[in-house]
Amino acid sequence: MIKLFDEFWTTMAPSYKEHKFVSITSSNIDLSAFGKKKDSQTEEESSSNLEPLLKFVKTTLGSDIKDVKISHRLNSSPVCLVQDEEGMSARLQQMLQQGQKINLTQNQTLEINPDHPLIQAMLKEVALKEKQSALTDKCWLLLDQAMIVEGMPVRNGQDFAARLNIH
Repeated sequence: MIKLFDEFWTTMAPSYKEHKFVSITSSNIDLSAFGKKKDSQTEEESSSNLEPLLKFVKTTLGSDIKDVKISHRLNSSPVCLVQDEEGMSARLQQMLQQGQKINLTQNQTLEINPDHPLIQAMLKEVALKEKQSALTDKCWLLLDQAMIVEGMPVRNGQDFAARLNIH
């Protein structure tokens, strides 16, 4: 379980001996030493194959996210939200907003899992004109799902429910 004060503490004590503390939600974290190893050729092919979907998601979600990237950290989830190295996490933003200490929301990067079946299905739909409306709804549902997992409220509850009930 993560305590809200952990984020403040790690900014005050960013390391211990030779170990640097890094937030798991940071977009720059390197988890390559853990989990399955992928060869660089497969990773490059995956990246180029996903480019049309990445562009579609970024265009669809527009200013509600900072960027869309391929995730190297996800195994079973289709998406997650990550922050810039110097940015605030969604939890810290929420805490500061509740305490009325801050009024701005920093957009985060949406990472997608290229191996997830939902992402693979969306990739097949991106080129089909008749699937564009449904694909747009799926993009918003994925962002809402990532926000829920972060403990944040969805941006528009009525739209979320309508999209959820359609699909």
